[in-house]
Amino acid sequence: MAVQRWVYIKYFCALSVVVSHLCKLIYLGPAFSQFFDFGTYAVAIFFFLSGYGLSYSCIYKKNYLKNFLKRRLLKIFLIYFIATLLWVVICLPFVEINIYDLWRICSVYPILPYGWYFVVLMVLYLIFYLSMKWTYSSVLIYIVLIVGYIVCFLSGIGEWIYMTSPCFALGIWYAENEDRFSVFIHRYKYRIFVALLIAFGCSWRSYFLKMLHVQYTLQTFNGIIACTISALALVGVIIVILETCKLPFLTSNHLPDYSFEIYLSQYISIPFVMYYMNHSTSSTMFTIANFQCVVYLVFMTGILVFLFHLIIHKIQKYVSK
Repeated sequence: MAVQRWVYIKYFCALSVVVSHLCKLIYLGPAFSQFFDFGTYAVAIFFFLSGYGLSYSCIYKKNYLKNFLKRRLLKIFLIYFIATLLWVVICLPFVEINIYDLWRICSVYPILPYGWYFVVLMVLYLIFYLSMKWTYSSVLIYIVLIVGYIVCFLSGIGEWIYMTSPCFALGIWYAENEDRFSVFIHRYKYRIFVALLIAFGCSWRSYFLKMLHVQYTLQTFNGIIACTISALALVGVIIVILETCKLPFLTSNHLPDYSFEIYLSQYISIPFVMYYMNHSTSSTMFTIANFQCVVYLVFMTGILVFLFHLIIHKIQKYVSK
């Protein structure tokens, strides 16, 4: 799988998350309003790429699991911890924070807005490491994810936290079977593409469940399963397109990857700008305040992207020692 092609997808996903979160807070116009649920699919793609990258590296890089906890898990935790501290410092004038809130840094409802992604990602990395270290197989990963999926639903944990996690397992499976599956894709590409599009179209926003007059809210298991299927189907559509289409414009120029920095920066910039605007924006019409909010958001996100890029570079050098 050409990694450079996925850089453009990752940029689109990072920006989709920003627009998705912003659309839930202010009105940006009829076109952008359709992005309100695209953040879910963006996270699904990031999970897929994480699973694929880990499994691919484990297969083709010798002694990849050596110092894995330091090189990968510690790196993520340090980035997440620094982002949380930065959020606390910046938002102290706007948000009331007590010492007990800091303990939530390791929960799925962390003090850092939208920071659950880091917590879930660290758990997935740990599951991958233990499974490969103890059993030398990915079967345990699939079992743990299925059991965890069901337990999270029964426990009433926010559905956004776990309903896209199967895409991580899909990434692991695809890395292990890429050669065989690539031949299968090229042989039946049109059938696979149409089948995945139908699966996505029926499950996206639970349209198929609506046609059957089935209760479909994300608080029901039907709705969560539908969202999971749509996320898996969309990832499959993207895989088929990138595997079967040359798309030279995606690989002709090397584009530096700052998608992770953008994704990380919006954790701080969106809540901060919304607090700063002091609820002067509108959720029903596009106003001058809404436009100012977007301008401030772009400016602050740009600064944070540069800052986090430097921080990640320093952390990368530290964990590589």
